[in-house]
Amino acid sequence: MARAVDIPARVCQLEKEAFRLGIIQAFAIARSHYDVNINLGAMSLGFTPSYELSKLDQIEAAVTPLAESLASKIE
Repeated sequence: MARAVDIPARVCQLEKEAFRLGIIQAFAIARSHYDVNINLGAMSLGFTPSYELSKLDQIEAAVTPLAESLASKIE
């Protein structure tokens, strides 16, 4: 019974680890395409603050099919 109680916490931990691995792989792939010409430090800060939310929505819509393609290749 005690082990069953720990399952949700373990699942949460595995989800976090998988998410972080996905980010690491995305950064590594970006570096493989742009070598040192990509500012990974800036990328690690998230979206550029100058964008309006509507523009970020447009960017996300444009990259989603490409990201899904990459995710299927990584899987």
